[in-house]
Amino acid sequence: MAKRDVNKSDAIRALYRGNPKLPVRIAVEQLAKDGIKVAPSQIYFVLGGIKGNAKGKANRKARRAVARQRPVTKTALSVPLDVLIDLKALAQRAGGVSNVRQLVEVLE
Repeated sequence: MAKRDVNKSDAIRALYRGNPKLPVRIAVEQLAKDGIKVAPSQIYFVLGGIKGNAKGKANRKARRAVARQRPVTKTALSVPLDVLIDLKALAQRAGGVSNVRQLVEVLE
């Protein structure tokens, strides 16, 4: 009968799910008792992936929360078309764009 392959990464995750503060040296020994031969570097690699994913997810959540609280600013490119049409009508009533510029200078 063929030997059944064991997913070492899943075994490491399962071990650390039960005891997240387990030292790597002891984890290697416990897995060896179960017949799973792993290197300490493999445990560090798997744990880094677990912690990295959680950390990245927390960072994304924090960025989204900040973005939701940030006020929306309008740039020249985001001016609605209605405002531009109104501005053109104002320029026609004022007698041209140069007259609108003079009106704006008076307001400043």
